[in-house]
Amino acid sequence: MAKITSALSHATIKKEMSWECCSRGLDMSERAINCTASGVPLVETGSTSFPCPGCDTFFVGRSPRCRNQGVIYNCSECDYQGP
Repeated sequence: MAKITSALSHATIKKEMSWECCSRGLDMSERAINCTASGVPLVETGSTSFPCPGCDTFFVGRSPRCRNQGVIYNCSECDYQGP
C-alpha cells in the first residue's frame, strides 16, 4: 500500500508574520456610505468601500451596478479616476 501524506505536512508555517508591509495606517472601520459614482446608498450585497488608490485619505464607495458596468469614479481629494 502507498503511504498518503498531506501537502500541508511538508509546508513551513510562519507563526509570527508581520503585516507592517500591508498596513497603511488606515482605520478600515471607516467606509463610504454612498457610491462615489452614482450616489446610491451602499446597502446591497456586492457593494464595496475601499481607500482611494491615489491618496489613501478618501474612501471610495462602489455599488454593484457601477462595479459591473465599470462606471468611472473620481476621488474628491486627489482627482484620481478609476473604473
